[in-house]
Amino acid sequence: MANGDVKLFGVLLLSLHSGFNLFFNLGDGLILLAAVGRAIMVTLTKRLTHNRSISMLSLTAIQSLVVMLMAIIVGWGSGESIAWSSLSQPAFWLITLYLVLMCTLFAFFAQNLAISRTSPTRVALLMGSEPLFGALFAMLWLGESLSLIQWFGALLIIASVMRVSTSR
Repeated sequence: MANGDVKLFGVLLLSLHSGFNLFFNLGDGLILLAAVGRAIMVTLTKRLTHNRSISMLSLTAIQSLVVMLMAIIVGWGSGESIAWSSLSQPAFWLITLYLVLMCTLFAFFAQNLAISRTSPTRVALLMGSEPLFGALFAMLWLGESLSLIQWFGALLIIASVMRVSTSR
């Protein structure tokens, strides 16, 4: 079984809700969609920047611009109204600033730097441990619990990431 297959099986086990009843909810579907998008982005980033002189800051700026445009399109298309009262709250702007700086700009920059120094496969596998961290944070902050099968899935994800991290 290939390393990516082991990790995929681990994610499958981690997403089991009771016994072997596999129930995908909206959140699971969005995570799956994000993983596909991430794989496409990592592969394209490596292909488009291989043997080309583009700075990591320029690439990060382009990616951030695309994210901004997509957020505007999705925001307008969702039909949701803006809570205008929240725009006057300092907490709204602090949270927004944190999300923009850390979850978008820093994340893209770190990812681009990693892609430039190693293979897209290694970067994607390392970044693909997101479901594991999601489960751990749900346990810590929301008090959720994992079954023995889900713990085994988490162990498979960790083993897969460790194998990729230590291989050349």
